Amino acid sequence: MAGKYVINGAKIKCSLCTKPEGKLMVTSNLVGVQDQFWATEADKGKSNLLFQGNCTKFTNNPPPCMGVIAPIQWQNTAMGMKVNGKAPLLENSTIMCATGGVPITIADTTQTSVPTNLQSIEESDAPVPAPEETDDPEIIDAYWVDKDMNKETTLDFGKKARIRIKTENALDKKITLKVYESDFGPLNDDFIWQHEWQLKNKDTVLSFNITPNMFIKGEEDLVHFYFTLQIEDQDEEEFSNSDTDYLKVHLVRYVPKVMRALGWGVGAALQDEWFKRSPSETPSSNTPDLSIVTMDWALGFQRLKTVYDTIIQQVIWVNTDGKDALVKEIKRMQIDAKISIPTSEGNSTSFGVYDSSIITHRSRKIPEFDKYHYQERPFDQFPLTAPLDDLTAALGNTVFRLGAGGMIKKEKDGYLIQVTKVYVYLMDSFNYIDDSLVNRVRSQDLGYWKIETNEVKRLSGIISPGYRKINNDSYNAYREEIGMGGDFNLYSDLRFINTNDSFKVSLTTF
Repeated sequence: MAGKYVINGAKIKCSLCTKPEGKLMVTSNLVGVQDQFWATEADKGKSNLLFQGNCTKFTNNPPPCMGVIAPIQWQNTAMGMKVNGKAPLLENSTIMCATGGVPITIADTTQTSVPTNLQSIEESDAPVPAPEETDDPEIIDAYWVDKDMNKETTLDFGKKARIRIKTENALDKKITLKVYESDFGPLNDDFIWQHEWQLKNKDTVLSFNITPNMFIKGEEDLVHFYFTLQIEDQDEEEFSNSDTDYLKVHLVRYVPKVMRALGWGVGAALQDEWFKRSPSETPSSNTPDLSIVTMDWALGFQRLKTVYDTIIQQVIWVNTDGKDALVKEIKRMQIDAKISIPTSEGNSTSFGVYDSSIITHRSRKIPEFDKYHYQERPFDQFPLTAPLDDLTAALGNTVFRLGAGGMIKKEKDGYLIQVTKVYVYLMDSFNYIDDSLVNRVRSQDLGYWKIETNEVKRLSGIISPGYRKINNDSYNAYREEIGMGGDFNLYSDLRFINTNDSFKVSLTTF
């Protein structure tokens, strides 16, 4: 046996602190030993190693130790056993502080006896027994945590909110939790939710779902939650009510939910794709999506179909510009060894590339068929007047692109190019880049959203309470804080049109 094990509340020591003796707080598990929790190698954060003094490593105006402490890794931990998969700490365990360059040691384990014959211990749902309580009930600490009991400051869509509450002398006492949304002013904060229960553990984790109704009073695209706790008739105490401790929820993560409720399935699917990608603001360098947008869906919107119909009516694939552009693409196909040009009079070869495999072309990731498109027509709609529907949610402004396939026949006086089929598709960029001069000053508005009732509206007059303005900056703030959200390009499937158009070029063309 290497020595005593370390438990919650153990005394620790740093020689560089003006108040060398500190306290070790266990957050890694809820395993009880001698009415405390077992300290393990996972208890190595700023919230675990608490010193009240200042760090003398800094000669001028030494800062508080709690602000600059940088623990690295516990050494000399117990071997041959685990507590929730982590090695327990022993009285001779040490951890180096990267800031000071000196080890933090265990001054007093606070354990009165050494457990024996231990191999592996896991948490139990059973309450940890407590000694007889004679003092007033007290809340020692409370803060937001994730499912692994680490401190939490941001919450993503669909995850439970969790609060860890540490108390003394409060078993079987009634405790009241109230959650508030901060508007950064004592007269403006909104009461969100309340829960009352009887304490059965000194260390309690309360979990609950963040629901749309919890946002009903706020009008921000990023909400900040804090909470109060009250034991019996004691005074309420506020917790997690500073910028570093709020639980932050970005409203943009609720946008897909609203879209689906409105029947905007394609827009919601593109949102889902953006949220699941790694953070990126360079859509062309990322793998494009080819699976979400279809031409059948897009042409169900008359304003978009009008542009498509004009392309067909004007036969743009063989107008003057179209013929010249197609010849250039046929040459490109020849250079890329995708086709061959007939060399004998009367012989014919086919041309056309329809492969959707992703390639890199001019530092852009594209489907191979896009490399050989030769005509395009934009579809533009003014953001402030465009209908609020799935097309606006998914594409906004987009572009039709066109490619062709057919036969090349060598004749006596030139080459006959026969276009037998044309393919049309949509290409767009799904991003939150403010690329205009105006939007660099004021981020592009994306509407006012009311997630409780699944509504969205444009800016028109006075916005009713509960609507939140969302713009490109809302998504960029999410990306920066959460570390997810990738811009990408998208392509629809190919709409083929059978045709029979031909034109001739000279023998010197190829």
